[in-house]
Amino acid sequence: MKTRFVYPGSFCPPTYGHAAIAKKAAELFGEVTVICSENPDKKEAWFTPEECKAMWQTYDLCPQIKVVTFANPDPQGKEKTNTVMIRGIRDDRDLDYEKDVVLFNKKHYGIMNYVYILSEDAFKNISSTSARKAAEELDLQTLGRQVSPMVVSKMLEKALGIKNLFMVVGKAGSGKSTFLKMLAKENSENVFINTDECTHKLRPLLEQAFGKMDLVDIAINHNEELKKVIGGPWLELVKKELQVVPRDANVFLEVPYGLQPDKMAFKLFGGKVIYVGCENNEQNRQRIIGRGTPTIVKFIDKIPGKTETLEIAKKYKLAVECIDTSGTLNDLKKEIMRFREVING
Repeated sequence: MKTRFVYPGSFCPPTYGHAAIAKKAAELFGEVTVICSENPDKKEAWFTPEECKAMWQTYDLCPQIKVVTFANPDPQGKEKTNTVMIRGIRDDRDLDYEKDVVLFNKKHYGIMNYVYILSEDAFKNISSTSARKAAEELDLQTLGRQVSPMVVSKMLEKALGIKNLFMVVGKAGSGKSTFLKMLAKENSENVFINTDECTHKLRPLLEQAFGKMDLVDIAINHNEELKKVIGGPWLELVKKELQVVPRDANVFLEVPYGLQPDKMAFKLFGGKVIYVGCENNEQNRQRIIGRGTPTIVKFIDKIPGKTETLEIAKKYKLAVECIDTSGTLNDLKKEIMRFREVING
C-alpha cells in the first residue's frame, strides 16, 4: 500500500514558511498533498479553503506538490494507516500545540504517523496569524516578507475593504496620469493615489540631506542614499493615503518605478500591476519636453518597458494588465472601456 504524505492546515493565508515546508517535504518524500481545510476554532476566517487553495498557486511549487481542499473530512473515510501527516515546527513554542494535534487526529481520523520538519531560521517568525496582523496594521514591509505579492493583494484588499488594489507602473511620459484621471472621472469608485506627491511632501528631508541638489539628479545618482533618507517616511505617507480610501473602491496606486530591481514595490503593494505605456521612447521624450519637464527624460531608460514588465511578472507570478497609450485620446478611451470589463470581470 502506497504511503500518502499530507500537509493539512487552514493556511489562511499560505505563507513563504508554509511553502518552504511543502517544498522540503516534496524533496524528501516525492508526492505531497497540501490540504486546505477550515479551522472550527476560528470564528471568522479571512478566506475560504478554495481561496486559500488558489493562493498556494502564487508560490513556486514543484509538480510533486498537489493542493486540494478538505473542508469537511469524513472520520469514517478511507483507511488512514498509510497516511503520514507533515507538520512544520518553528521552535519550542509549537510543541505543546502539536501534542493536541496528534491526540485530536488520532481520535477523529485515525492518523498515527507524523513527520516534523523544522523551519529554516528565515521563516521562524512567519505565520498566517502574523500576516493577518500585518495586513490589518498596514505593516507593508512585514507583510511583504511573509507572503507572495498576489497574497499581499488579497490581504490588503480584505483589510481595507476594497475591491481591487492596483499598482500602476510605466515610463515617464507614458500617459499614466492621464489614464488614471480618466478612470477616476468616469467612476467615483476608482480612486487614484499619486505617490510622487508623497515624495514632494518630503522636500524638507531631502534638502536637509542633499541641500539644493536637483531631485532628478538625487534619484538617478544617489538612489541608495535617497532610500535611506525618505524610504520610511515615504511609505508612512502612502499608508496614510491607503487608510482613508473608501470601502468597495478600486484603488490605483501610481508607482512608476515599482518594478525596478532595486525597488520591487510589488512586494509591498501587491502583485496586481497595470503597465501603462507607449513603447516608442521618442514619443515619451516628446511628451515630456512638451509639458516643460525635460529633466525627467533621464528616467525613461531607468523604468522597465512592456517586455521587461512581462518577464518580471512571469518570474514573480504577478497579474499584469497592459494599457497602450501610443494612440489618440479616443484610442485611450477604448482602452479604458476594455479595462473596465477586466475589473468587472
